[in-house]
Amino acid sequence: MFKHKIFVIIILSLFHFLSNVSFSGIKIIVKPGWNLISIPYDSSYKVAENFPTAISKAYNYDNRYMICDTIVGGLGYWLKFPAVDSISIDGGGNIYDTVKVNAGWNMIGSVHKIIPKHLITTHPEGIILSHYYKYNPSVGYEIADTVKPGEGYWVKCSSPGTIIFTLRPKLISPTNNSSNQPRAISFKWQSLIYANFYHIQVAADSMFNYLILEDSVLSDTYRSLCNLEYASNYYWRVRGYSDNVWGKWSDLWKFHTCIQPEPLSNDLSLFTFTSQPAGLKLINPNTFEAVDSISIPNYLSMMVLPITPIEFSPGDSIWYTILGFGNPDYDSLYAVDAFSNQILKSRERPAGYHFVMDKDKQYIIHTKTSGGIDFVDRQTFSLIHTDTIKMQKLRASPTVNKLYGFSSYEPFTDIIVYNIDSFKVEKIITIDTSWYSLYRMRDLNISPDGRYIFISVWTSGRPCCYQGTFYTYDLENDSLVAKYPCGRNAQIEVSPDGRFAYISDPWPYTDDYWGIREILRYNVSSREMETFIKWGRDFPGVTKVIDTKQIIISPDSRFIFIHARRGGELCNGRQVNLIKIDVESKDIVSATYLYEILGMKFGKYMK
Repeated sequence: MFKHKIFVIIILSLFHFLSNVSFSGIKIIVKPGWNLISIPYDSSYKVAENFPTAISKAYNYDNRYMICDTIVGGLGYWLKFPAVDSISIDGGGNIYDTVKVNAGWNMIGSVHKIIPKHLITTHPEGIILSHYYKYNPSVGYEIADTVKPGEGYWVKCSSPGTIIFTLRPKLISPTNNSSNQPRAISFKWQSLIYANFYHIQVAADSMFNYLILEDSVLSDTYRSLCNLEYASNYYWRVRGYSDNVWGKWSDLWKFHTCIQPEPLSNDLSLFTFTSQPAGLKLINPNTFEAVDSISIPNYLSMMVLPITPIEFSPGDSIWYTILGFGNPDYDSLYAVDAFSNQILKSRERPAGYHFVMDKDKQYIIHTKTSGGIDFVDRQTFSLIHTDTIKMQKLRASPTVNKLYGFSSYEPFTDIIVYNIDSFKVEKIITIDTSWYSLYRMRDLNISPDGRYIFISVWTSGRPCCYQGTFYTYDLENDSLVAKYPCGRNAQIEVSPDGRFAYISDPWPYTDDYWGIREILRYNVSSREMETFIKWGRDFPGVTKVIDTKQIIISPDSRFIFIHARRGGELCNGRQVNLIKIDVESKDIVSATYLYEILGMKFGKYMK
């Protein structure tokens, strides 16, 4: 393979690598004869001083052999020894993670840690033409699967370039030169096989004179940061640490934060139920400050729904709610004046716990505990019609006078279509027959154009007893058009612009062990599903897991409001259970903690 005479003379023996790495450097074990060695530190070492038992000069190869009195890091050298010896080499402070190579054969040095060959890259890519060859004094040359500290190697290249060892972290996100990044952000990078921990720097300038974040004791490969400025440039980099030696910095990456979104209209309010104080609290959706409240009579003695329903009259001048959980001693339907927050009327014991309004808001349609549905005149609260049909999770079409709901009989993936004008069942739609008797209904929603039904069910039988399924059914073409896995208790909210359906994994759970902890987003036009938000370390700015209870979308489709079943914690340590997120940038615009929210819905603030 090699024909140089001097090479024939010196290819006698090569031994092993580094047997110990510490602050004091490395130990190189040599055997009698010629040894191919290298130093991983960015320093130079006199042969006479550092290798006193050597009986030759050092030989390096650069298209020809050259005699050297000094060994420098990053290159391979031949040295001859008369006997076995253990040579200690002091560390040079910095370590090599790249080696320059020429076209043809190169004799290269090693790095600070053992690096598998498959993790070694080059620039330009693909210039390696051969294996990495080491020398074993017993059998001669061997193919090396790893590059080890203290050893030298032969490698052939097609052109000049650089061999890159993975001693500097590879950054993942936020990606370089990216824009519209959230102000609460998680920095992520690939792990290094040698690193004990990592050092991250985030700055407002490329020279890192104005540090925003510096953390040098990170054992994980991510770090969250909150409260960055809107519309600003930031720079970040990471390096690894091992055995009292810092590796080199990663590439320098830059990102730009999102612009501050325009606030919602001042006449909007979040109508929320809270148990302390008991009653309704109106929240400013921009500041999360309470703007008004109302107490509900006998509220504390009532059982309340997991998510208390709220509906509004045309113009939002009156809001309606029903409190209770199918208990005829407590159920009450309320109408409240939105201007004065005074109760206008109530209907006691309607014996139901879920209600909706038809598209023209003529009726309040609520379920009954004993089975069936009642149609109540919105203005007089008088009973207009009652039906024994058993429907649950009622949804009224926004475009035609029809009511949709799960059948109360198995299989629960049957959807009943009820004609409100004729007060009759129009048809029954079977969504899916797979796992037919094992489904449990979860949620139902309708697109703003009335074309699609979105459904979530819980598959309660084995082997997928903790899995849910999301369906999209096209009413216009009478066909199932999408089916995706989701959380077993997934709740669905459709954006008012009709572009997306958001799927959460809300309360109530049957146990506390299997939370999905994510928000999915279904694209209505492309019929594709994505993980829009994943709580925990993968979600920008959140350091503790959040299980979602309810999700609603602002009327302009620009913001998501998420109510957490169990409160979480932002990366600045702030406890939150109500979070406002900008849809475009996924930025946490604002967050707060409200005790015992029982339901929320957008309405107009009339004061």
